[in-house]
This record gives sequence, structure tokens and C-alpha cells, in this order.
Amino acid sequence: HGICFSHEDKLRTLLWQWRGDTLTDEAVGVLSRVRAELEGVLGEQLHALLTRREVAATLARVDRLLTTRRHPQPSADWPAIPWPPF
Repeated sequence: HGICFSHEDKLRTLLWQWRGDTLTDEAVGVLSRVRAELEGVLGEQLHALLTRREVAATLARVDRLLTTRRHPQPSADWPAIPWPPF
């Protein structure tokens, strides 16, 4: 989700070698700052560019990462590789 704000919960940009791994303290710090900014100027800027659903999805993803402190796992309901393959 690093380059995609879609409200659909599909992992598109994660390198799977880190799936389930614990986030570094540095990553948690960055996410904490991003979360705080989403309540301020950054949130206002995103609301001007994205839909409410997309902003809410971004907040939920950041909150999930801060809660679990782990890289996400692929869903069993969605292929973990680009589909259909080229």
C-alpha cells in the first residue's frame, strides 16, 4: 500500500520476504509520526485528493501496522503473486 491508496484491501507492494516479520523500531517511529500527521495537515491534504474511503483505509492500515507491529501476511482469499501471471 506504499503507492496505492485504494480502499480495497489488497497487498500490492509488499515484498513477501518480510511477511509476518516484526517491524523495526525505526519503522514504528515513522508510522507513529505518519499517524499523527494524518490527524493534521497531511490528513487535510489527503482529503483534498482522495475519497473519504481511501483516507479511512489509509488510517486503518497505519493503525493495523502500529497495533500488530508486523508486516502483513497475504490473505488466503487473494493470490500473493500478481494475477493473472504475465
